[in-house]
Amino acid sequence: MVRRSRRRPAFRVLAYSTAAALVAVGLTSVAAAADPEPAGPATSSTGTATTPPVAPSTTSPTTAPTTPPSTSPTPTPSTTSTTPATPMTGSADPSTPPISMSTSTPSQGLAPAQVAADPIDDRYAALGGATGALGRAVGGRVAVAGGQVQAYEHGHISWSARTGAWETLTAVDARFQAISGPSGALGFPYTAPMGIAGGQWQWFEHGVLWWSSATGAWETVGSTNDRYLAISGPFTLGFPTRAVGPIAGGSWQWFTAGVIWSSPSTGAWETYGSINGRYLAISGPWTLGFPTGTESSIAGGRWQWFTGGELWWSPSTGAWETYGGIDKQYLALSGPWSRYGFPTGGPYSYYGGTRQDFRNASLLSGVQAVLDATYAGVSASDVWATYRAGCPVGPSSLTLIRLNYWGYDNAVHRGEIIVRSDLAGRVASVFGAALAEHYPIRKMWRVDWYGGDDPASMADDNTSGFNCRQVTGGSGLSPHSYGIAIDLNTLENPYYAGGRWWPTTEYVDRSNARWGMLYDWSKVTINFRNNGFSWGGSYLDYQHYQFVG
Repeated sequence: MVRRSRRRPAFRVLAYSTAAALVAVGLTSVAAAADPEPAGPATSSTGTATTPPVAPSTTSPTTAPTTPPSTSPTPTPSTTSTTPATPMTGSADPSTPPISMSTSTPSQGLAPAQVAADPIDDRYAALGGATGALGRAVGGRVAVAGGQVQAYEHGHISWSARTGAWETLTAVDARFQAISGPSGALGFPYTAPMGIAGGQWQWFEHGVLWWSSATGAWETVGSTNDRYLAISGPFTLGFPTRAVGPIAGGSWQWFTAGVIWSSPSTGAWETYGSINGRYLAISGPWTLGFPTGTESSIAGGRWQWFTGGELWWSPSTGAWETYGGIDKQYLALSGPWSRYGFPTGGPYSYYGGTRQDFRNASLLSGVQAVLDATYAGVSASDVWATYRAGCPVGPSSLTLIRLNYWGYDNAVHRGEIIVRSDLAGRVASVFGAALAEHYPIRKMWRVDWYGGDDPASMADDNTSGFNCRQVTGGSGLSPHSYGIAIDLNTLENPYYAGGRWWPTTEYVDRSNARWGMLYDWSKVTINFRNNGFSWGGSYLDYQHYQFVG
């Protein structure tokens, strides 16, 4: 897997005039506010992003200015405009941040003639000073590793040579200070707060702080932050509702519309919607491992991979997981593209193993040899390809049997067969005896899954019952049209008609006995005979059993 790495922005000296610097930053000063709104973070110089997040870009001065620039870097606060500028959105790459103004080193007790421009004071003045968003200064400068911090009534200004001087305000500032300010996980700010998706965001050296009125202020850092920005942040997943936390050897962070999960082996990936709801319901990474990619479309639904399985969703079935032996079978069968369709529930314990039900059938893993036959009435929709008006037996006279059988892989599987209703008990008895002796059956599907095509069903080695059709390779109505005939293991037991063998000649030599082949002395044949059926071996139809009473 290619993992996305976070690029640290480089810093460069800006030799622009004040106006050029403001355009590069994409920010403007706001009018002085004597009474900032207490409900959310005060806005110092923000715009509102109507496009996905674009990361800022900063460059570091190679040397701090020792004399004031010829043009003052302190802009005059606007008193006529109350509409903040839109933050720079010139790059679609979230790893490319907006450019930050270069700043000088704050003065520290030098004589007036020696004092250079002070970036903290300059920024404070640009924000309206004591009557602006920050209010009055509280206490003196505090030295921190790599820079300085000044506290104010409604926030702080933090400065470093790498980032310049930037304010943090109200709720965003409260969160920033709660996680140790510039000495903590985020480092120094290098943009002002900016509007986005009905809230705010602010960039720091090692992450971003986000705020909305519904969620408050929370940071995103590391690989979680990288992934959040890559998927357009709050436009896709909403705002964060808590900080990142540890789980199952990795980490997770909640957002209003989902969760981002990260582990050393998988990187960071999001879950959202119904798949997220199911993932959380089954204890997330404790059950299914961490996600290894984002969810995507499949067969009219959605799916998402995890280290221990998959989650599948469709409008009619909801979201359900597959894992273990059943998951391996399901993927080998092409998942929801197969006859099984989407899962309709999660895996559950079943006769010493596991069973999972899907839209059209069930998969088993590690199950004991128990028949567990069930019987259901048949409707026209159940025999969509094998019944039509004029057939001698209608759906109301048929029964759909679902039962377990022994497979060629020496494992128990679940299949289905349709027969005339009065024969259902007899047929189940024969297949129960076959299961007990581990007689193998390749497949057991209604011929409807083959479009009613008997040669196609035979070629797939499918065991089947009812199919209203003409005799294959001959003339007249087949006994299968009456629901009284069964074809068993059609590849190993071919049928001769119309001058050829169906489906192939591979098993025509009956002297070479192989697993699954049927004879007059086979236990399966004897059990069928004991239940009123005859075997077609005498007329070269080795697969065929027909009820004769």
